[in-house]
Amino acid sequence: MELSVFAKNILFSGDLSSKLAVPSQLTDRQPLLDVKLPTEPSRPKTLELSRWKNSARVGFPTKSELVDPVKVGVLLHFFANHELLALELMALALLKFQYAPSSFRLGIAQTMLDEQKHLSSYIRKMSSVGIEFGDIPVNDFFWAQCASMSVPMDYVTRMSMTFEQANLDFASYFRDVLVEIGDLDTASLLQTVLDDEIGHVKHGLTWFRRWKTGNSSDWEAFCQALGGELNPARAKGQFFHEEGRLKAGFCNEFINSLKVFSQSKGAPARISVFNPDVEEELKLSAGKHCPKPKLEALRRDLEPVMLFVLSQSDVLSISRALPQDFLLQLRQVGFDLPERLVGDVSRVKEFVLNSGRRISGVLSWATAPSVFDFAGKVGIHAQES
Repeated sequence: MELSVFAKNILFSGDLSSKLAVPSQLTDRQPLLDVKLPTEPSRPKTLELSRWKNSARVGFPTKSELVDPVKVGVLLHFFANHELLALELMALALLKFQYAPSSFRLGIAQTMLDEQKHLSSYIRKMSSVGIEFGDIPVNDFFWAQCASMSVPMDYVTRMSMTFEQANLDFASYFRDVLVEIGDLDTASLLQTVLDDEIGHVKHGLTWFRRWKTGNSSDWEAFCQALGGELNPARAKGQFFHEEGRLKAGFCNEFINSLKVFSQSKGAPARISVFNPDVEEELKLSAGKHCPKPKLEALRRDLEPVMLFVLSQSDVLSISRALPQDFLLQLRQVGFDLPERLVGDVSRVKEFVLNSGRRISGVLSWATAPSVFDFAGKVGIHAQES
C-alpha cells in the first residue's frame, strides 16, 4: 500500500477498525494528488473532537485512585485518545508533505504502526475493566496545536520533540506507579509504549538536526522553531525522565535547559517585584525614594528568594540570569520553577506588550508606592502582598 493511501484511510475513515488496519507492506512511489485536507479527522460519533466541548469533563485520575482498575481504565482512555490523535496527525503530515524525503516519510509510517499497536492494546485493556473507547469525551488539544504545521520541521518540533517527548515522562511515571500498586500487566504495556516512544523521538530529533539552520544549539533552534504556538514546557511532564531523553539522542545541554525551563501552559501569570527596601521607602515620600547603593546590591543578591514565593505559571523579573547549576539543584529537590525574565522595567513592559501571555498582576515582596508605579509603567495592576 502507498503511504499516502494509508494516511488517507486513517484520516478520512469514520470507524476505528479502518484506522487500526495494518497494511502488509508500505511503499512511497506515488503521491496522492488533489487531496482536500479536512479541518478535523473523521471519527465515530462518540469520539468526535467537538463532543467534549459540550460535555461534562472527566478528571484525570490521581495516583491514589489508580488502585481501582476502573480508574486505570480511565487513565488509559486519556492515553488512547493521545495515540489516536498522534496517528491522525501523522497521517495528516504524510498527506501535507508528500514530497518530503522518503526515509523521513517511512519513519513516520513506522511510528504510525506503533501507534496502532499501542491504541489497540489500550482499547483491549480498557474493555477488560468495562470501559469502551468513546465512553469519555476526548479533547482536541494535540490536533489544535499541530494541524497547522506547514513544513516538515513543524512536524518534528511539535509532534516528535514536544508531545512525544513529554510522553517519555508520562509513560515512565505511570509505569512506576502501576508497578508500585501491583498492576504489572498495565505497567508492562506502558514500558512497551515508552520503549517505542524513545524511537519516535529519536526519529524526529535526527531530522531536526538535519534541517535546522545556522550554528545555533539544538535548544536554541528548538525554541525558535516552536515560535509562539507552543512553548517548551509542553515537552515535559512533572516527573522528568532523563534516561529516555539520553537514549533518544538529546545532549546534556538540551536536557538541562529543558529541565529548568518554565512557562505557563495557559494559566494567567503574575510578574514579581522584589523590594526588600520597602521600610526605607516608606520612611520617605514616594517621590524622593532612591535606594542606597548597599540596599540595591542587597536587593540584587536576594532577588532569587522570589523563586520560592511564585508558582510555575508566574514570571520572576530579575536583573541578572541565574546559574543553571543552581536552578538544576532546585529542580532536583522538587521545586517547580517560575519563568525568569532578565532585564529592567523596559524589558518587562516589552514582555507584557508582545508575549501574548495573560498577566493577572504584579506580586511584590511588600506593598509600597513604588510597586504601583512599576505596575503602571508596564501596563498591569499590582496585587496586595
